[in-house]
Amino acid sequence: MKFYLENKILKKAEEKILYFKKNNEINKEEVISEYFKLKKNYEKMLRKFEKLIKINDIQQQKLLTLTDKFKSISHKDDLTNIYNRRKLKNILVENYNKFINDNTSIFSITLIDIDFFKNVNDTFGHDIGDQIIKEISTFILENKQKEDYFGRWGGEEFLIISPQKNCYDVKLYYEKLRKIISEKVFSDKNIQKTCSFGITTIKINDTLDTLLKRSDVALYIAKENGRNRIEIL
Repeated sequence: MKFYLENKILKKAEEKILYFKKNNEINKEEVISEYFKLKKNYEKMLRKFEKLIKINDIQQQKLLTLTDKFKSISHKDDLTNIYNRRKLKNILVENYNKFINDNTSIFSITLIDIDFFKNVNDTFGHDIGDQIIKEISTFILENKQKEDYFGRWGGEEFLIISPQKNCYDVKLYYEKLRKIISEKVFSDKNIQKTCSFGITTIKINDTLDTLLKRSDVALYIAKENGRNRIEIL
């Protein structure tokens, strides 16, 4: 834009110079006068241009802020404000690709389900059910291992992704959380709830589907064996 303005002013100046060359009666004062007119015109147009640039910069910054905000929203679960399934899938893909390129870059996943959650909705209603989901998710988020990723997988299920940890190390840590959850009370109804955990570690020849299926089976075994427990597969 600035280049365009300069060219426009220069073109006018060239036209004036040609005019002066053809007209011998033009005196020095008139030339100086025309020069200052052109200079003033250029400075005026330049100020307008700088103002437009400033406005454009502000708009771009607002756009970047909004983009970051929407990006953050698209990765968060509406109810709990923790990672949603879409974000968790992206993290799974990233860790899986690292493992494919380097088999020493292992990771484990933990599928968590709130036991007998349907009974809460049936007895106390969905508002209390939502409250319990939020409280349990907040507790896990605040007490998970620092390096782990945690989010809502769907309904009353959660998923933890633990980079560079095998299933035994993961179980050792989350066994403590499982026990604390079983001793807590949730919502203003003082409801006690327990959770079941299914843990597995990525293996050679695994796909993400087989990995997730194995954690789901481990969770199913935990439920079949009485719930409020952790199973490894």
